[in-house]
Amino acid sequence: MTEAKSLEQSLSEAFQEADGLQAPLPTRLDFYLGESRRLLPDLEATYDQLVERIRANGADAHVPAIGERLPDFLMTDSDGHVVELESLIGNGPLVISFNRGPWCDYCGLELRALARAYRDIVAAGGEVVSIVPETGRYADDLRRVRDLPFRVLTDLDLLGWSSGWGRGSSRPIRALALILSDSKETAGGFCQFRRPSSSAGTASSRRVSSTLISATACNRGRSRRDCNR
Repeated sequence: MTEAKSLEQSLSEAFQEADGLQAPLPTRLDFYLGESRRLLPDLEATYDQLVERIRANGADAHVPAIGERLPDFLMTDSDGHVVELESLIGNGPLVISFNRGPWCDYCGLELRALARAYRDIVAAGGEVVSIVPETGRYADDLRRVRDLPFRVLTDLDLLGWSSGWGRGSSRPIRALALILSDSKETAGGFCQFRRPSSSAGTASSRRVSSTLISATACNRGRSRRDCNR
């Protein structure tokens, strides 16, 4: 029990240190991965093998292309309210963070970056939601544990993931996307955030895009291996 608590405390301290770094999100993720490899070498080696299998299965090929429309959906949030895609994009572009659950510290680091940027994203005319393949209880835990100012939606039937994110894998894959409000078009995703083209993006979309890039540095192009963490 003492060893388990010590490990849990060490991981918590590693997360707090990573989250507190004055550095781009990829650097924070890399720092935490390094600490996790040191503390849990066998587990991380198993994850390495899993990531290689996901990559070999061609998960990249299932990523929605820029300009592809996101299918309409109805999901519930952590408070049990039914949420429709149309209501989320009614006033501006939408940032969707696809996550695994409250237990995933890699998801947590991305969500904390979005939480810090949330006020600026809203000021730029956008909105943020997280989508998890969990029940409302765990969606609520995620929002509480990560201290999120935005809603967390539950997707137990993998309706959102079936649009491409997470397909071709035995488990959901962490991903980030910007959906343009006027067309439901995908402007970026899978840890490779890209600016909407001037012809496709409104002024609000470009402002939200700039804010998101500044918050996450995901336009720098992380590898498929890194993004599966």
